[in-house]
Amino acid sequence: MPDPRPSDLELLNQRIDILARINAQLLARISSLEDRLARLDGALPPAPYSEPSRFEPAPEPPPPLPDEPSYAPVPEPAGPEQFHPQPEPLAPFADAPPELPHPSAETAFGLNWLNRIGAFTLILGAAFFFKYAVDNGWIGPTGRILLGLLAGAILLAGAHLLNARRHAVYAQGVAAAGISILYLSFWAAGSLYKLIPLPAAFAALVAVTALAGALAWRTRGIALATLGLIGAYLAPPALSTGEYHPWILFTYLLIINGAWLSFARYMGWRILEFIALPLTVLLAGPVFVDLTNDDSGPAGTFLLAGQWIVFILSPIVPFAYVAHALAGIGLGIAWIHAPAVFPAAALALLTAGLAAAHLRRHPSLALPAVASFSLSYAIILVGNSHSAALFLTATAAFALAHAFLPFRLSRASVGRAELALQPLNAVAYFAAGYNYLYSAHHGFLGLFAVCLGAVYLVTGLALRQRLTAQPGATNSIILLAGAAIALFTAAVPLQFDSFRITILWAFEAAALAWIARRLDSSYTRFTAIAVCALAAFRLLAIDSTILRDPSQYALLANARFATFLLSAAAFALAAWWMRPQPLALAPYFTAHGSLLLGLGLEVSSHVSRVTPPGEVFSAEMVSLSILLAVYGLAMVAAGVATRTRLNRVVGLALLAVVVLKLYAVDVWAMGRIYRIVAFSALGVLLLSTSFLYSRFRSKIEELFQHEDR
Repeated sequence: MPDPRPSDLELLNQRIDILARINAQLLARISSLEDRLARLDGALPPAPYSEPSRFEPAPEPPPPLPDEPSYAPVPEPAGPEQFHPQPEPLAPFADAPPELPHPSAETAFGLNWLNRIGAFTLILGAAFFFKYAVDNGWIGPTGRILLGLLAGAILLAGAHLLNARRHAVYAQGVAAAGISILYLSFWAAGSLYKLIPLPAAFAALVAVTALAGALAWRTRGIALATLGLIGAYLAPPALSTGEYHPWILFTYLLIINGAWLSFARYMGWRILEFIALPLTVLLAGPVFVDLTNDDSGPAGTFLLAGQWIVFILSPIVPFAYVAHALAGIGLGIAWIHAPAVFPAAALALLTAGLAAAHLRRHPSLALPAVASFSLSYAIILVGNSHSAALFLTATAAFALAHAFLPFRLSRASVGRAELALQPLNAVAYFAAGYNYLYSAHHGFLGLFAVCLGAVYLVTGLALRQRLTAQPGATNSIILLAGAAIALFTAAVPLQFDSFRITILWAFEAAALAWIARRLDSSYTRFTAIAVCALAAFRLLAIDSTILRDPSQYALLANARFATFLLSAAAFALAAWWMRPQPLALAPYFTAHGSLLLGLGLEVSSHVSRVTPPGEVFSAEMVSLSILLAVYGLAMVAAGVATRTRLNRVVGLALLAVVVLKLYAVDVWAMGRIYRIVAFSALGVLLLSTSFLYSRFRSKIEELFQHEDR
């Protein structure tokens, strides 16, 4: 059988030749295209006409091998003349419009801003004319209204014609002026002249509002919407005669804001929000302040509730904050003379605020809801005494706000707003409870703080058991536990007095250290350190001075030393339960410092009782030096006995301090006899310490290699 390898090589060489020819053809076509492009651009002179060359046909491929799949022949590429058709020249447009230049600043100002300013000026002119006609009696009420309606209709008709003739921007200003004059006319017909019933007047205002919205929607004219809204706000003050009509004004504002802002939010025109809120405050604020006692509560609540509903839905969240704050402050002012109705109104506003925070998915709205309730509560207390009904109102408000966190956790993850609400709610309710109980039931203040702390503690435990898998639950539990600890700490000075406060704070720090060890919580450790520092500060600043006359108490058997001793024991327990964390050093040194300070005060007081007046200073210096030396020796001995290097180091440091004090201060300040006593006693103690190290040298060196504390 002949070897097939030579046939394979032949077939491969033929295919390589075919590919090389195709490649050469492609290069030739690319070169031809580049030349033609250069001539079209004018870079080269036109080439003389020549007959296009023909490519040689590619040779037929050899037949396939018997065991090899057949290959389709490579198609012959088309000739260059097929790829370069002569383009026909394009005929120019006969009616092509000239290119419009971009509008300049001059055109923009003359067309847009002058149009809007002119429409606004026309509105003011119509309002001033109406006012002048009223003051001078030129035209009767019916004539004034008819003239206003006629002027508004003419302006709207003119705006329609202008818009049809493609003067859209100019037509918007004219239409805005017409809408505003219609507002003026129907307002005057209903509230000033009583020509039509009030329901008919309000229906007409609603119709005009709908007409303005329809025109703005049809033309997509934000300028028309803006001018129409401003005209609606200008109608009441422009035609005011000074008469008292708060219900009419507040209803009018509710219709205007509700309709216009709903339409603006649908169209995405946020600028109307910035117009509506300040103008509403400027228009309704003075009337709200001047409300009579009969209308203050009902009419004021109607205004606040209506505008709150409008602005709580604002896409600009800070406006919702402002709505909460103004509504809360306003409720306090409105019901200050009728506190019996305040609880229902305030709780309804708080409930609505929390619901809006959840439904709008802006939990931060819960913060101004609670803050506004607290403000209204404080305003009510300014004009009224604190009663049990008001305290129950504060309790109900606290329960509503406190339930917001677990409610949100059961439906979504919590953020900073829900967490920040907890301390705000606790502070507000604690202030309300303190204000009520301080004068009426002072003995229950501490119990109130403990119960409030227990609420936060139980809530934290419940959330920890059920919702630990939720994002944010850990921070919530830590915050609730922190609020509980703070309230427990505050309950101590409220329920107790004198040195008992310090002792309870010290043992609270020890309890927190035990809890931190059980939970392995760094947050609880830091809290324990903070409470420990609070107790130590009170121990140093207050309890050290509770006994001033040494002749009135016995050595060691008195309340001051008991306070220092028990506090030092509590600090030592905290340090023991925090080991081996580095934070344990803080309560450890605080415990030794407290005990040393207590012993030093006792020694100093005893010396002042038994020493003649002229020798008190020297005797105190010697006694304190001996006390420090004995304490240092005891620390070294305890370190050897318990195999604790830290105790030995602290003991040696105290002995070094005593030596430094003796040679730097005592030797120059004490009398001769006291100097002899001090040096002799210190020498004995130092030798005893040295003997201790000599006697147990091998064991101490062995401890250096094995102890881990």
